[in-house]
Amino acid sequence: MEAKQKQLQRIFKILRSLFKIGELVLIIGFAIIFIALIFAVVNKKIPNFGLLEVSNSTTSSWVLLSMGNSTKNVQFANFIIRSIMGLINICFYLIITQKAIKIFSVIIDKTRDFWLEVAGHLKIISYLMAVVATVFPIVGGVFGIIFAQNGNVGVDILTLILAIIFYSLSIVFEYVKLLSGQLDETL
Repeated sequence: MEAKQKQLQRIFKILRSLFKIGELVLIIGFAIIFIALIFAVVNKKIPNFGLLEVSNSTTSSWVLLSMGNSTKNVQFANFIIRSIMGLINICFYLIITQKAIKIFSVIIDKTRDFWLEVAGHLKIISYLMAVVATVFPIVGGVFGIIFAQNGNVGVDILTLILAIIFYSLSIVFEYVKLLSGQLDETL
């Protein structure tokens, strides 16, 4: 039993390290977007780092940070909208990462009944992912259409499916708690 506990703690340390690396990447992304956003607002133009511009003769598509010609108000508005939505998105993913770490720490700490606590964390993750999958793309698209005359209104299907999976897992954990309670009553 002691060997299993040590193995679980080793796995938890590895997972925690991976989540911490993910958090660091998110924080670096947040800092880059925030600095670019501040630079754009102060200088009244889109920062031109020349990194992510994808264009052809008729259209331009901007990835993550709009890195191109700053002469048009439409592009500037689009950059501001996408940057703000990106910052909010990263905040949500940081919260999701923290919840995932809590789930693993609750499971490792077997001194308490963890089924309902894990179910609660999974539900919060599913709600946050549903917001990221539906509200952000819709709001970003609508603001893009209104202020930048350029936007796509849609839903991130993959993230929405993951939200449904996490919600389903929370229900499974609640059901397991219910079954274990009935087993305790039987004994």
